Amino acid sequence: MSDVIIIDNIVSPTYQYHLNDMTRDYSFDWHFGPSNIYENKTKYPEIFMDENTVDSFQHTHLFYHDIVDGVDKHFNFIRPLIYAIQDAFNLTGAELQRAKANMLVNNRNFTAGKYNPAHVDGSFSHMVVIYYCNDTDGDTVIFNETWGTNFTKLTEKQRITPKQGRAVCFPGKYFHASSNPIDNDTRTIFNMDFKVPGKMIL
Repeated sequence: MSDVIIIDNIVSPTYQYHLNDMTRDYSFDWHFGPSNIYENKTKYPEIFMDENTVDSFQHTHLFYHDIVDGVDKHFNFIRPLIYAIQDAFNLTGAELQRAKANMLVNNRNFTAGKYNPAHVDGSFSHMVVIYYCNDTDGDTVIFNETWGTNFTKLTEKQRITPKQGRAVCFPGKYFHASSNPIDNDTRTIFNMDFKVPGKMIL
């Protein structure tokens, strides 16, 4: 049985529309980052880059982080989504560690088969959930390689195509990467990490 679980229409179509609409409103502040990851350095064990990697700038918006005091003003609006995710993926006993929005835009450096730097979100035991805000291209690529193991090449485990209302959940041990849209203007997702009891990483 696969440990990558995909659920379409995890929330109602009306809520899906308003979640996407929120990210396009002038009141929603996007923060520009010159790299797709916080630090573009291959020496870190949480990051792996190969000949198919194209690092891209990215816009981010932080809803919540367990080491930051307080929550973002939009957090209460996405709270029902978090509850729906916890119920649907059986994460009711897990603790939300971080929730953020990422927006990638059409990038002339991207071609089919390329992806952003492969990474894991952290070296703690966690589950990753990605919610897709809009219909677009720019697959999420999950690799077979896992944190804490020795490897020299990435092998593809599964690809998930963005679709509004779709959510995917997988163990945080897997290296994974986003892709920029080629046929569409933007790709917007919510990225959530849930701490789960156990060893350092699943």
